[in-house]
Amino acid sequence: MSIIFVKKLPIMETIEKMKGITLKQIKERNKGRHILEARKLASLVAKEYGYRGREIGAYLRKDPSVITRYLKDSENLKSDMERTIDMLSGKK
Repeated sequence: MSIIFVKKLPIMETIEKMKGITLKQIKERNKGRHILEARKLASLVAKEYGYRGREIGAYLRKDPSVITRYLKDSENLKSDMERTIDMLSGKK
């Protein structure tokens, strides 16, 4: 079993702090704009850290095809993605 299923990732903790949205909300079926944006951001950052689409989908409880769509939307969230990666690496 992959570590992605076992514990909350630092990626998710950082996104929770940045966006003020909990992991539970991100994993729910809610399609609210802020939650959807956090879910997309989580997918993009996880992909940058080497996780595969199906792993991300399993963690977020989303179909891998949905994750693929999120990844195609990366240009819209590029600054948030860079800020998240900076926070994860300790640059803040």
